[in-house]
Amino acid sequence: MKIAFFAAVRYHSIISGRTKQLALELAELGHDVWFVEMPSVRNSRLPPFRTARCGKVQVVTLPPFPGSYALMSSWVGKAWRTAASAFLHRALGSLEKVHGIVSNPWWTPLLTRLSFKTLSYDCIDHISVHCGATHVEQMRAWEHSLLAACHHIFIINPRLKEELKDIGEKNIHLIPNGVPDAWLKLSPVVKPHDRPRTGFIGAIYEWVDQEFIVHAADALTDMDFVLIGPTRRQVPVDRLLAVGNIRLLPPVSFERVPEQIAGMDVCLIPFKQDIVSECADPLKLYEYLALGKPVVSSVNFNNTAPIYYGLTREAFVQSIRKAFSEKDLDQEKRRSFAAGYSWRSQAEKMITSLS
Repeated sequence: MKIAFFAAVRYHSIISGRTKQLALELAELGHDVWFVEMPSVRNSRLPPFRTARCGKVQVVTLPPFPGSYALMSSWVGKAWRTAASAFLHRALGSLEKVHGIVSNPWWTPLLTRLSFKTLSYDCIDHISVHCGATHVEQMRAWEHSLLAACHHIFIINPRLKEELKDIGEKNIHLIPNGVPDAWLKLSPVVKPHDRPRTGFIGAIYEWVDQEFIVHAADALTDMDFVLIGPTRRQVPVDRLLAVGNIRLLPPVSFERVPEQIAGMDVCLIPFKQDIVSECADPLKLYEYLALGKPVVSSVNFNNTAPIYYGLTREAFVQSIRKAFSEKDLDQEKRRSFAAGYSWRSQAEKMITSLS
């Protein structure tokens, strides 16, 4: 089967996540897989039209496109789409033999004008995650057009089905996120540390509840809170930096994530309680559990997950205390849960849906 993923990020992005993992697994299963990167001004130093093999996956880089949503419907957008369409036909061959899978509605003006064997929408987040509050209406309009053109819709969380309007009798498939199979067998060497360590690894963006973290760190002064991941200018982290037992560390490569998780006594998912988190299915949930770590979350993402919840600030603190006291219990139960969500099994579900 020939599959082209139209991604929400670049292939080598620190937050490439789900789309890259599915692409890797499907390539390992013997499928012809292409990963079309989201056009970015960060790619401006690369050749304007480029394909490069990364392992068994072909990565396609299109010319940069300015970050203005309004330009997509202008002559600039039309010219870019014409050039991109011609290149995709050359790079992928006959698109009538390609299963296109889209994870960001931004692609809609281009892809709905092309003829794929099937076109699928991999709905990986609430729509606002892709664009922020400013451009939600434009993104929803593109999503509406994409849904009308799609043969299949994949969702990571049942709540997302309620967010998708006018989907009619489309084929909807629940395929949550996952974790690499190899992580389930890891036993990373942990460097000893003097104080209990509570940690979070992931993007420290607007959906992270900094107040929950600060309150917990103020209440648990005997613990270190280690936050590892990218930040962005629109989301100030001064409040976190002001607390003595909170440390912010830069993002690490995906290959180094297991060793970072292994060094944590308790792992956190401190998300705000809003529509974004209601629709989420954090990869870190499965990654933490694959390493056997106790997890404390401020949001109930999965009723069956063996984790601790703290839906208020005080309850969050109490759950961290309990998770630390029981950190050596139920490790196999946590790993067993994560094993049910391997990326290989999720990729196989996707192929079965497309067949």
